[in-house]
Amino acid sequence: MDVIQLHAAAASLAPRFTGRAVRAVGGPEQAPELHFGAPPILRVSLTGQFRGLFPLSETQGDAEGGFPAYLHQRLAGFHLEAIEHPWPDRVVVLRFARKRLTGKYDRRALVAEFLGKRCNAALLTSDDRVDRPLHRPDLTDPDARFLPGMAYRPPAAPPGSEAAQWSLLEGPPPADLDLSGPAEEVARRVVPLPPRLAQALEELGAGERRDLLATAAEALAEPTTQWFLHEVEGKRFLYPFPLPNWAEPVPAGPLEEAWPGYIEATIRAAREERLRQRLASRLRGHRKRLEDRLEKVLADEARHAHPEEYRRYGQALTSLGGGVAREENVAATDYLANPPETIRVPATPGRSYQEEAERYFNKARKAERGQELAARRRFETESDLAEVARLEADLEEADADTLEAVADRLDRLEALPAEERHGTRKRSPEGPEPPREYQYGGHTILVGTTRATNDWLTFRRSRPWDIWLHVQGLPGAHVVIPRDRKDPLPPDEVLEHAARLVVTHSPKADRKAEVDWTEVKYVRRHPNGKPGQALYTHYQTILAEALPPDELSAEAPAPSGQEP
Repeated sequence: MDVIQLHAAAASLAPRFTGRAVRAVGGPEQAPELHFGAPPILRVSLTGQFRGLFPLSETQGDAEGGFPAYLHQRLAGFHLEAIEHPWPDRVVVLRFARKRLTGKYDRRALVAEFLGKRCNAALLTSDDRVDRPLHRPDLTDPDARFLPGMAYRPPAAPPGSEAAQWSLLEGPPPADLDLSGPAEEVARRVVPLPPRLAQALEELGAGERRDLLATAAEALAEPTTQWFLHEVEGKRFLYPFPLPNWAEPVPAGPLEEAWPGYIEATIRAAREERLRQRLASRLRGHRKRLEDRLEKVLADEARHAHPEEYRRYGQALTSLGGGVAREENVAATDYLANPPETIRVPATPGRSYQEEAERYFNKARKAERGQELAARRRFETESDLAEVARLEADLEEADADTLEAVADRLDRLEALPAEERHGTRKRSPEGPEPPREYQYGGHTILVGTTRATNDWLTFRRSRPWDIWLHVQGLPGAHVVIPRDRKDPLPPDEVLEHAARLVVTHSPKADRKAEVDWTEVKYVRRHPNGKPGQALYTHYQTILAEALPPDELSAEAPAPSGQEP
């Protein structure tokens, strides 16, 4: 909070909390929370992004350090008398009192200074002496105002404020006060004037400046019933009045209602941004590893590129009979050539021709196996690179739900073996069987018919906003209706036809069965499950009947191409 926000918050919260008894004090060490029975809770936060005085709808935790625990011991049972902000700086004083049976009053105060890196707070005695500070200074500290037992003194005035001609705490600026010139000069004449307010004054004339400063002075003196949410380029903040240089500030209600929602939205946006950055970093690292692997796979392919050459050498050496190699290059006849020709075969002196021939035959068999393995690994690596590219594209436009879907797909990409993800175990390098493709009502409907195809279709081919269908409670086909992100949901008749295809291609389903449908972003792979097993949420259910054989044959499904 800047000085205007802090003073306006103090003025707005004073009617809500004054006169109420403190029931407990909790919260983190540098953010004590004052509990007055029923919510809201008054939080004095001296650290983090939300530094200032504001209400909370629920507690952020019990006391975690000595300062909140000490405040609980000394303030429990006291009534809040006032919330003062007497100086044109980011300083607030909360005054407490408790009446004894004798009629006398015990008084204490909690002073909080929100001064950037010099944030501090202290509990004061009845004569405004420091009882216990949050941060105790050293004896050699030039600013030793918070030493226990010393009379509390407010912080020194900000540089340049001595020449100020008016304080907004005294009310609107007088008519004879000169408000012309750059905003920096106006900030020397009027205090407090934080950067946001000074920036707003820059583009205004003298009359508009006077009106805006009068609005600011009113917010410091009286409770503000309407705060405004300002947002630009992803940055959000609440202010007690609309600033003219910000586009369309949104009314957010009184501070008690506006601040908890603002904190929640800001924390959620920050969490999403951190998740987005972590996912982007993981994707960059995974892409680098895949590119390095592809380079090695291509080198293996080149090394095993000519098994027929090794077999040719072995056949030529076999034709020499049972002799022994005397030189490093042996002349032998290649009978596989047309017409046969004499070639020079590299050999190890002292070894028989048959041993050298067998060595070449072994190298030929190894090269053939290497070719098959390299082709499979190349397919898997190029498929993973394509999936990384899709994830990177989805991440750029992802919302909160889609971020979770992208994270789930990336977890699966990193955790599961390649042959399990691609269904290439004991299969040809081409991977799983492509899904069947149907057309209905101008929409494409993709149907998986095997576990590997279901797994590939749902967790690799589909986008988070595609529509996914599956028979309820039984194993069966995965059906996907692709669509663009901003497209509306498919019409009911398209969903019903896709549901009928689900029942038709699910052998364990009855002729009539319930089919669930949802967006792909709500589908998760079953933990430790087999390929194709999934869990899903946020679904709706359709009762569908299998298509008759004649209607299914009339569909004439086209073969669906598979992305590499």
